[in-house]
Amino acid sequence: MDASVTPAGAVAATPGPERVRFGRLEFTTGSRQVGRAILRDWLGQTERPKLLVGFINPHVYNGAGAHADVAEFLESCDFVCVDGIGVTFAAKLLDRTRLSRVVATDLFDDLVGGLGRSVDAVLVGATSTEVVAAADQLNKKSKELRVIDTMDGFSDAADYEAFFTKHREVDVVLVGAGSPKSEQLLLAAHRVCRSALSFHIGAGTIKLYSGTKRRAPKLVSRLGFEWMHRIIFEPHTRSRYVGGAWTFASDLLRSKRAGARS
Repeated sequence: MDASVTPAGAVAATPGPERVRFGRLEFTTGSRQVGRAILRDWLGQTERPKLLVGFINPHVYNGAGAHADVAEFLESCDFVCVDGIGVTFAAKLLDRTRLSRVVATDLFDDLVGGLGRSVDAVLVGATSTEVVAAADQLNKKSKELRVIDTMDGFSDAADYEAFFTKHREVDVVLVGAGSPKSEQLLLAAHRVCRSALSFHIGAGTIKLYSGTKRRAPKLVSRLGFEWMHRIIFEPHTRSRYVGGAWTFASDLLRSKRAGARS
């Protein structure tokens, strides 16, 4: 891991990933620097182990309550990006726990930007037109990440199984097909692919690279207001934020009360 120098001149190791409890879930997380180090360390190994990376926001948290696969995926991940200001705010308010906010697209951008080793990848999600356009853009932008095949996010389970089996030796599996489908596909890829990094990058990331989605300004993202940007420019997400926020808060409060009684 990277190191930093304290004012007294001593060298202090950067905190590594930590296992945290949030509501009904338990997962491994940390800062963007930690996530980047995990990717770099994995890429640097000659015999790479399987690696699972995902993200959580209020919508995904709600999905974990309705779909066991989502909960299993998050709890199995080697690193989870806390990709939602609602999660960081709730952790601080209810548990007085500070969680580092890491936008999954930003961590993926780090991978695209180059972490020291060339890798082959497959990209799954969005429409067939969008996923092909995103792959073309990624191959133009990255010197080290090469997308060798794509598949849309609207196919049958058997087709995905055959796709992952065909690419069982691939280095990286990138999925953005909505939740819970993305988590289900990534668990399948994690089982089938021999030593791949299976990364939930989100359907929005594929759309960003395909050019069919507007990227939030950096300041908006830094302040944690991407949800507002989406409400304005993506009307279909409004019901998710309005209804989903109530479900998210209610579940966390129930979990908090249950923990207090135990």
